Parts: sequence; C-alpha cells; structure tokens
Amino acid sequence: MLCTLLFFNAFAVGNSPTVSVKKKVIWSHNTTESRATNFTPFKLFYGEEAMTPEELCHGSYRTEALDEDIKPTIDTIEAIKTQAAINLGRYQEEIRR
Repeated sequence: MLCTLLFFNAFAVGNSPTVSVKKKVIWSHNTTESRATNFTPFKLFYGEEAMTPEELCHGSYRTEALDEDIKPTIDTIEAIKTQAAINLGRYQEEIRR
C-alpha cells in the first residue's frame, strides 16, 4: 500500500525536487534484494533484474542479449516466485529461533 501511494504521488507533481527524490527511493526499493526472499521486487514481478540506465546507454551482455529470444517465460517467473516462497519460509524459521 505504501509503495503504491509513493508511486502515484511521485509522478503527480511534475519535475519538482521532491519528485526526483521519490523516483530514486522507488528505484532503490524495487532493485534492492529482500533479505527474506533473496530476490528484488522487480525480479519477482518481471522475472528478470532491472537494467540500469548505464547498461542501456553503454551496452552490456544483457542489452545485447535482448535481441535474442531469452525473455522470461511464465514458467520461469513462477519458478522464481516458488523459490522466493521457499526462501521466505526459511527466513521465517530463522526468525522464530
């Protein structure tokens, strides 16, 4: 809920300094690996890690590989979500001890 509110508020005002900071906060949240799941929210949603603007501008293996058909499928995304659920269960067990 909080992330949704931040997202909508970040793009509602325009190009104020506050919007710039909110965009950076949202980007950092979406690209930071969770301790509980060992995945980023971006990877859980899209099945692949986010690319930084530097990767897109200067090129990297992942940007060159975009031409090939190695985009994540529904099966890979489901496998990632399943692994995240397993990791979350392990994390919760560790916390209980």
